[in-house]
Amino acid sequence: TSMNAAGIIAVPYIGVGMTVELELGGGNVSYSKQDGPYLIATMQHKWTQDGGNFAYYQDLGLVRP
Repeated sequence: TSMNAAGIIAVPYIGVGMTVELELGGGNVSYSKQDGPYLIATMQHKWTQDGGNFAYYQDLGLVRP
C-alpha cells in the first residue's frame, strides 16, 4: 500500500527510511484499516514566498513496511 501526503507542515528531523504512525480514521474513536506504521519512501522539501513571508512544506511518499 502506498500513499502520498502533499503540502504537510514540515516536521523537523524526519527523513527517508524512518517510519511514521498514521491515524486516518477521522476521529479519536474512529479506526481505519489504513491506520498504522508507514515507511517514508520519498521526501520533497518546498519553500514558498508570499511577499515577505516564507513557508516551508514537505511532500511525503509513504509505503507500508
